[in-house]
Amino acid sequence: MTVARGAAPRARAAARARRAALAPVVALALASGGCAVLGVPAPRREAPLVQPDLPADYDVLVAEFAARDGDLAGALEAYRRAAEKDPGSAALARRTAALAARLGEFDAAARDAERTLALDPGDVETRVLLARLRRQQGDTAGFEAALRDESGAPISLHAGILLVQHLLEAGRGAEALGTAEGLVERYPDEPNAYFSLASVYEEAGERDQVEAVLLRAIAAFPDDARLYVRLAQVRRANGDVDGEIAANEMLLERNPEHLGTLRALAELWKRKGDLDRAAQLYERAARLYPDEPTLVKHLVGLDLERGDYALAAERLRDASERTPDDFDLVYMLALVELELGDLERAEATLARVPPSHPSYGDARKRLAALRQHAGDDAGALALLEELRVLEPGKENDFATAGLRARTGDLAGAVALVQEWIDADPQDASALYQMGLVYDAAKQRDEAIAWMRRALEIEPSDAHALNYIGYTLAERGERLDEAESLIQRALELAPDDGYITDSLGWVYYMRARPLVEAGRAAEARPWIERALATLARADELAGGDPVISEHIGDVHRLAGDLAAALEHYERALEQEPREGEQPELDAKIDALRAQLGTR
Repeated sequence: MTVARGAAPRARAAARARRAALAPVVALALASGGCAVLGVPAPRREAPLVQPDLPADYDVLVAEFAARDGDLAGALEAYRRAAEKDPGSAALARRTAALAARLGEFDAAARDAERTLALDPGDVETRVLLARLRRQQGDTAGFEAALRDESGAPISLHAGILLVQHLLEAGRGAEALGTAEGLVERYPDEPNAYFSLASVYEEAGERDQVEAVLLRAIAAFPDDARLYVRLAQVRRANGDVDGEIAANEMLLERNPEHLGTLRALAELWKRKGDLDRAAQLYERAARLYPDEPTLVKHLVGLDLERGDYALAAERLRDASERTPDDFDLVYMLALVELELGDLERAEATLARVPPSHPSYGDARKRLAALRQHAGDDAGALALLEELRVLEPGKENDFATAGLRARTGDLAGAVALVQEWIDADPQDASALYQMGLVYDAAKQRDEAIAWMRRALEIEPSDAHALNYIGYTLAERGERLDEAESLIQRALELAPDDGYITDSLGWVYYMRARPLVEAGRAAEARPWIERALATLARADELAGGDPVISEHIGDVHRLAGDLAAALEHYERALEQEPREGEQPELDAKIDALRAQLGTR
């Protein structure tokens, strides 16, 4: 092959020219870290970005680098320089219009959009952009004109949807309806056309028509999940739960494994009160998505509503074994085990909750309560002392003080509460707590004195009122004052079963000396009031061993030994509180002996 003399020098000269032209571009790439691709460290010098003598492509590259780095203003300047160099490029005009709009330069963006359309009249997307800009500028006529063709029809489906929404907002419902119907005719293969028509009927309050349009769309596009969801929303707005269920079931038939639909249907059946069907749907979802812990939580909630605590515990154990680090599940399991009365298991489960978990503090408090219930006051106190250090605060200090007093450390208990009183002598809650500390130490006179101090600051403290009233009643002292204090407490907390129990006990204590003095007829009205009041207390408290024992005491006072034994035995089944009911076993033994039922 022969080469003409001089061709090689000319080729080398052209290559040198191209390299010279590309030098700033390469420098820009290097300055932007582009050398990392080549494994060469990027130089730190700044590249000169404005190169008037280079072609528009150079400025486009500068703009793209700037946009990549988040410098939209710099990108817009570079695109504008490129557009000045190549004024016949519709693409460059389009880019400047779009970027100026993003930066909020609406007037400049509108000018660039008009220039784009002058170069490319068929650019529908830029027409829609221009319409949005006109609307931003408050030019309603310009907005509509940009979206319509010469015949007045929308230039595209997107344009038509925008136009329909605009007409609805302008109160031009008839025009909106005509435009939307036209979209369905022109774009029968587009679900969004149907959505637009449905929105017009919805705005007019014609819900039947909305449903009709959506059902037509579902028939045409049976695999578009959005249509079923929209139909369900419309029916929900109408309060049509059965219709909403039907819409979701249609969607589930098309997509049997759709988690959102399974959940929605389960919640709908739950709302209708069909907990079994709701559980079946959640179980189906749980089989499909075994690693989704929220499904187990929903199922457990349904189990608890149905009263099936054993099944709830079984589900939670399985789930917590699969995901042992999900301590929400562990904590829920412990609470269910507590409800089942499985205290040993609940204690072991609660002990698994780590300090980092939000429920750790509550878990330790419940553990302490379990140990206290089992008679292990020292173990309970150790847990609370630990928690008091991890989570400092009044509530934990007060709980710890109560147990210190119960375990014989009255001085330590008093010191702990005294710190809060010293910090704020008007803190009624601290004064009340000091009363409880002395009560735990069985120093009732001191406890009453502190409760009275609390009432001086907070006269509406129902619990302080009740404490003094009940303590006086227990002693059989100043029963008029006791009744008055408890009645005031009930005015503040009328549905408190324990305060109601205190009032019933006052009536019992009024009756007892009369019966013991042989004045049973005078005692009868007090006995009847005591029984009625204690029955109300039992109902409000939802069953309580102390209240059951009190009812038994009243029946025993009245001479109804069988009823008394029945209530004592009921108290025994309700897990009596040893500190408050030390004589319950003796009472049961004595009555069984009297009645011959041993």
